[in-house]
Amino acid sequence: MLVQQTHPAASPPPALHAHASRVVAAIVRLPASHADVEDCASEAVRRAFEATDRPTVDGRLSAYVAGIARHVALDWIRSKKRERARFADDAEAASRVADRGTSPSERMSLNQRYESLTRALERLPQSQRQAVLLFHQESLDYRAIGERLGVPVGTVATWIARGRAELVSQIEREERYGQ
Repeated sequence: MLVQQTHPAASPPPALHAHASRVVAAIVRLPASHADVEDCASEAVRRAFEATDRPTVDGRLSAYVAGIARHVALDWIRSKKRERARFADDAEAASRVADRGTSPSERMSLNQRYESLTRALERLPQSQRQAVLLFHQESLDYRAIGERLGVPVGTVATWIARGRAELVSQIEREERYGQ
């Protein structure tokens, strides 16, 4: 192939822009009419025509423009990857900063459930209430609760089981009937 140094006319022919668009579209996998493809094709043609010595192969500028279009398209892909990585980093940072708390309606619902549980606990016999609270609030095992309350482990198990059942019953009744 013969490589020559030529200086075509100052304004690029429309067919050259269309050729650059097809090259870019094939590489970035977007339609040739997409705005980013149009931008990349225009950039490729601009770069080709700004070069002081434009080599052409067999008198054609299309191969030269296609090579530049390929590089512009690959640069576009790399910039999109960097942009996505920045966006992911920003989204991750925002999620760490964002309020992960509950919404006002969720807080109200939780407060109502807490108040309902508190009322139900107050209605339990003292032995059951103590056993349930020691187990769930202080995370003591049955043996430690039995030692603290001075009762056998079997009694602790019975108090906790009956206390839980009564709590569920009272809370369900309150939710159903508002009592």
